[in-house]
Amino acid sequence: MPSLTPAPSSLEPLLPSGQSPQQKKFAKLVGRIEALRAQVARWHEALPPHHARCLRELNPLIAAYRGELLAFVLFLEQQYLATALRRDQQARLGELITRLAQPLLEGDESGEVQALLNRHLDDLPDTGVPLNTTASAEPVPQPAAPPASFSDADPVDWSDPDALEAHQRHLASEREAARQRARDDAAQRHQVDARARRAHTQQIEEDEAQQSLRSVFRKLASALHPDREANDAERARKTELMQRVNVAYGRDDLLALLNLQLEAEQISLHHMATLADERLRLYNRVLADQVSELERDLAGCEDQVRQTHGLAIDQRLDPAKLPNLLSQDRQALQHQITRLQHERRFLVDRQALKRWVKQHHGSAI
Repeated sequence: MPSLTPAPSSLEPLLPSGQSPQQKKFAKLVGRIEALRAQVARWHEALPPHHARCLRELNPLIAAYRGELLAFVLFLEQQYLATALRRDQQARLGELITRLAQPLLEGDESGEVQALLNRHLDDLPDTGVPLNTTASAEPVPQPAAPPASFSDADPVDWSDPDALEAHQRHLASEREAARQRARDDAAQRHQVDARARRAHTQQIEEDEAQQSLRSVFRKLASALHPDREANDAERARKTELMQRVNVAYGRDDLLALLNLQLEAEQISLHHMATLADERLRLYNRVLADQVSELERDLAGCEDQVRQTHGLAIDQRLDPAKLPNLLSQDRQALQHQITRLQHERRFLVDRQALKRWVKQHHGSAI
């Protein structure tokens, strides 16, 4: 695929300070796009080999860890059945077995893990929450009953001043409620109308922005049409440029199209610097959409890494540090495998098993 790297005459430093807000915004968006493109390009270059290494180096360790964990859980169940434990100790060990086995449910094609969990359901503390759920069991608050009110059918004793006053208060309250309903209805209609106007305005602006994009494309297509060129070398140059124009237009990549205009000498930097604010406003809308798309692309790349390595959402990531993440995960998995093997040998001793159960009951294992 032809490169979409901006031409040497970059648009980023185009507009000096002191220009109009739209010109400043244009320069800022161009700079943001170029910075994001560089970041996304680094991720797209780094991720495929990193994923290949994860498949090659991490997946076998993950499978080995799951195998060791299953063996450890089954060993604990043997101890549960064979070791002389008090009833409370046995219940605690059963709870620990279920906690260790739960992560193995995913991928349990044989049903062995599910059967093991079923055998130890009685060992779980009665929390009222089903196994593997974290839903709150708090009761849903019920709305209070509406207060009693007068109705038009209620008889009124006109000779009783208190009853008459109460009836008048009721009528005044109903009139105020009706006025409030009318105000609420009017406010709702106003909100609906305002949303419709905003949507209509937004659609018009989007159409105008797309028209600006098409306008730049058509000018380039008209100037670079290779069939109109008699010179072979120039025809080849325009063919290559036109291929890049088609790719950029297919991506709604206004910045690439503007750079291609510079490269094709259709426009100059001075021309860009003196564009009217109305034209720049339309350009800025397209460029802002490009920024949003690049930010989504960048976030998607980083989310892949976070999901693969179990990282926090706020942890800063760098493609250059992917080998370090892989190395840390390898070491962590190997450590867990060695730890499970060691504990399985250690817990053959009954006293050691009792101490282990007491130490880990109610805490992370």
